[in-house]
Amino acid sequence: MMSLLTYRQWDAIADSYIPLMAVLSLIHVVHVFLSGSSFSKVVSWANVKSLFVRVLTITACTAWVYGLMYLDKHLNIWPSLSINNQVLDYSTHTALALVFSTYLFCANLKRHPARAYLSLVSMGLYLLLMKYQNYHTFADMLTTTVVVLPPMYLLLNRMSKRHC
Repeated sequence: MMSLLTYRQWDAIADSYIPLMAVLSLIHVVHVFLSGSSFSKVVSWANVKSLFVRVLTITACTAWVYGLMYLDKHLNIWPSLSINNQVLDYSTHTALALVFSTYLFCANLKRHPARAYLSLVSMGLYLLLMKYQNYHTFADMLTTTVVVLPPMYLLLNRMSKRHC
């Protein structure tokens, strides 16, 4: 089977996914901040508070991702688990991509559901691409998601309910 793109081209696409999602999240945060004010008005406290909460929430989720990475590196949590003699690996790629795709999902679900679901589709495609490129196994991605996503989703969902 011949691929339309080379390994390096797919690799470049995979490497650009997380920065692209981070930029889209930043654009969304700035848009929400600016949409409630204009150059002729003074920036409201509500907008500043919403900006602060969004940035703090994304930062907390990112700290969660890297905190787990640190714990795994020092305690060998994932490598100590094995499925059918396959040693697992904490997927920082999966975890970090989940921060931004989950933020965009939660932040857009009410007003722009198509955008929200597009972020989930893009995440799914990214997971398939990581498997195709042999970055991680599905078991690595699944176990990382099961541990990382629940608290992150609760935090991001709470943020979106209060500040959207």
